[in-house]
Amino acid sequence: MSISAIEIKGGYYKEKKQFKIFTNSHQVASIIYGKNGSGKSSIARAFNEVFNTMEVTEFPEINFLKLQQHPKQGLDPLAIESINTPCFVHNEEFTLDKVSFNENGLETIVMFGEQIEITSKIDDLTNSLTSLKEEHSFLETNYIALNSLTHTESHLYIKEEIRNKLKNTWANRHQIITGNKTAGRVDENLINTIIDANSFTNTLEEVNLTFNNMLNKYQTLKSSNVINKLPVVNLPQNINTLINLLQTELEEPILTNKEKEILQILNSLNDNDTKNTLEFLNSEKSTCHTCLQDVSPQHKLSVLNGIQKILNTEEANTLKNTLIDLNILPLIINYTYLEEIIDSDLKNELSSKLDFFNNEIKNINESKKNKINNPYKSIKLHFNIKHAFDELNNIINKVNAQIEIFNDEIKQKNTLLEELKVLNLKIASIETQDLVKIYKGKLKNFNQLKIDLDNKASAINNVDSLIKNEQAALSNIHIALELINSYLQYIFYDENRLYLTSSENTYTVMSRNEPVKPSSLSIGEKNIISLCYFFSTLFKEENIKQLFQKECILILDDPLSSFDFENKVGVYSFLRYILNELHCGNEKSKSIILTHDLDVLYNMTKVYSDININKKKIGLFNLLNKNLEVINNTNYDEYSQLLQNIYNFVIDSSSNDLNIGNNLRRVLEAYATFNYKCGIEELTRDPAILEHFTEAQKNYFSNSMYRLILNTESHLNERSKLILSTTFKEHFSIDEKVKTAKDILMFLYLLNPLHLELHLKVGNEDINIKTEQIKSWIDTTFPSAPTEPLVSIIS
Repeated sequence: MSISAIEIKGGYYKEKKQFKIFTNSHQVASIIYGKNGSGKSSIARAFNEVFNTMEVTEFPEINFLKLQQHPKQGLDPLAIESINTPCFVHNEEFTLDKVSFNENGLETIVMFGEQIEITSKIDDLTNSLTSLKEEHSFLETNYIALNSLTHTESHLYIKEEIRNKLKNTWANRHQIITGNKTAGRVDENLINTIIDANSFTNTLEEVNLTFNNMLNKYQTLKSSNVINKLPVVNLPQNINTLINLLQTELEEPILTNKEKEILQILNSLNDNDTKNTLEFLNSEKSTCHTCLQDVSPQHKLSVLNGIQKILNTEEANTLKNTLIDLNILPLIINYTYLEEIIDSDLKNELSSKLDFFNNEIKNINESKKNKINNPYKSIKLHFNIKHAFDELNNIINKVNAQIEIFNDEIKQKNTLLEELKVLNLKIASIETQDLVKIYKGKLKNFNQLKIDLDNKASAINNVDSLIKNEQAALSNIHIALELINSYLQYIFYDENRLYLTSSENTYTVMSRNEPVKPSSLSIGEKNIISLCYFFSTLFKEENIKQLFQKECILILDDPLSSFDFENKVGVYSFLRYILNELHCGNEKSKSIILTHDLDVLYNMTKVYSDININKKKIGLFNLLNKNLEVINNTNYDEYSQLLQNIYNFVIDSSSNDLNIGNNLRRVLEAYATFNYKCGIEELTRDPAILEHFTEAQKNYFSNSMYRLILNTESHLNERSKLILSTTFKEHFSIDEKVKTAKDILMFLYLLNPLHLELHLKVGNEDINIKTEQIKSWIDTTFPSAPTEPLVSIIS
């Protein structure tokens, strides 16, 4: 159940693409060449996502396919869940995620795997802790400020304003209510009661009016005792007898004509005239008040005697004596003590009804006097004493009802006192409601600040605890240090050249018993440490032979990227060791090498050949235009590819090909060797080769070639031609690289245009586009030189 192909959608591939990496059942190794940006790393990441992350992060669609059984040549889907083969992927992401180099003074410290994750967590937690502490400090400063009585934004400041307001209002009213010598005490309980009070719909004026009325009543009741009701008025027992006597008519006595005439005159007079007449007759006045004539004393005496005779009969005297004995006195009611108890309207009504009743009594008494003066005349009463009596008693009952209420209130004056206190609180609540509203808002903010402060403190404790847990976990992490150092020794052929020593939760990079300065550790050396750590993680639980006995897939994405020249031989040797163990351990295991360096492609081919992986078992591919092209002897020429790369680099240098210097050297070396049997140096010195060059061209190319030779000569003399130098890329700028590449293309074109045309042509493309471009460079560089290329002495 071997993987033959992979389908990818995601990463570099916006549309689904299929890559047949293993083309037959015998193939166990694949080397995929592709320029930077061609999509190699996306293939490696897709494998890693399926086998090592188990979640969709970059590729929404990944499918695997397997070869159909012989003789069929097609592919069948391979369910991912059916794949139980482990896949080990080393790529740039592994180095970035699992290996971290940092400066520690003059030392270079390195952390691996979980150390990086945990250290990153600790750093993030420490930053978070710092932020939390800053936020906590800020909140604490605000909390302390807002917990002060003097801070105008503090709820306590507003609370003090409420306290002062109550001292000037509620406390004074409380003193009035209770009658104490001092104002009411404004304490926390009172303030909290005011703050917690419900809002009221009544206006302050309405509540004050109710309070003042109740206060007046209370103050009246406070010093009062229960009072007696007014007695109910009863009609005098002889009132009816008197009324009947007044209406009595006596039988007239036997009289003379003159006496009859006098009696007739008396009866014709009303009570008042009768009274006035009798007073005139008994007085010394001589002028009659009725007829205004003078009356002699004798006549007055004669008339008076006649009247006395008429009025002083036995029967008349008995009636008069009876009337005199019937004495009806006016009713006296003392209600002055009710001034503060009954309503003024009711008091006025009582006074009016009493006066009315007594006036009726007065009228009866006046009628009695008139009856006595003229007992023969029947007096008709024009008023109703019974009505006056009823109305008086009715108002007395009303007064007594209020007295009863008053007496009840006296009995309940403690209740009234409590009601006044409640009203005082209600007034105080209304008076302070604006301040209370502000207080509640500020208290809410303060309480939220306290919650935030507590939450920050809790968060600080939690983060601090997490940091301690992570630090404890960090201290428990151990890597296979001895294994890594043994790999480093294998690569550098020297146990002291580069190795790691354990420090506190980190590892220090050492060389010959001295810490390596950060500036002295090259990118290639860092990559070597990463590669060694990668393989040490694979063999942490099992040794290499045990692990590779099981079928597995090993993927190395640019395993020799940025390695120093002197270290590449050691790395190739190390990879040979690993791949040999892999393929010898289990014949079904597979390896995939991805590279942007043609040298790596061919050198890794020789590595596989050296471990008996023949051409049938290895597949070479060129990743071009998102497709894998099989590389074989009929459709691929390394020399032509190098020339294509050089031309493309001049046209578009944005890719900044890291191997352009090596490619330039190898092209010149190959051309010089196979065309002239000389080295690069002789190309610019041999007069026969440069016979058709102008002096300007000879001088120009001699200087240009010498710059390249000067920076590569030591490597050519000391290293294998298959191992590439990095000097060119390290010491030349992009512009200098482009200029040198352009010089070499012009140099080769001037020597042999047909040679260059044949190697630059790809498929059925129009080669004239490229040759015209090179001619334009020559014309620009040598404006007075011939526009046609020179003819090489070797065809």
